[in-house]
Amino acid sequence: MGAKSASTHTRKEVEGLLSALEEHADGVIESAKRVSTSLAEQEWHAYSGFRSSCDDFDTLAIVIEYRLKNLRGGRDADLEKQFEELQLFMLTAALQASLHFLKILAQKNELPLGSKDIFLGELRSIYRVKNLLELDRFKTKISSRAGHDIETAEEILSVIIERAPSLLQLGVAEES
Repeated sequence: MGAKSASTHTRKEVEGLLSALEEHADGVIESAKRVSTSLAEQEWHAYSGFRSSCDDFDTLAIVIEYRLKNLRGGRDADLEKQFEELQLFMLTAALQASLHFLKILAQKNELPLGSKDIFLGELRSIYRVKNLLELDRFKTKISSRAGHDIETAEEILSVIIERAPSLLQLGVAEES
């Protein structure tokens, strides 16, 4: 079986995928709320469900982006705008969730058992989201809160990067 050739995806197909992406976004937000409660109680197992929800969203977004580029009849500005709005919503929500998780974890002098993977995952996520939100296509559309969150992310990242070898026990010798 051959793959579909370029420009064979229909508007209806992409609309269905965008609806699914919106449902995934809602699921990610709900998962983030559950994780927030779990982390406050120092239960780290719920985090993998949250990260999995984020990964599912990102994977579906890749599929949609490809289909938008190969839409029968050419580009569709309305679908692209809807897709971009969902991405922006998810990026700002992910940034808020990552900041919340990192604030909880950064208050510790040492990371509790089971939290190192969460910490490292959120550190990578916050860095990725911050860079994406600074792209021209999003920069002019982010809310003032998201702008503030980006500044906070930069502050947290700088503190974490300074403390990383000792906080994460990465085995990096520090100069005296």
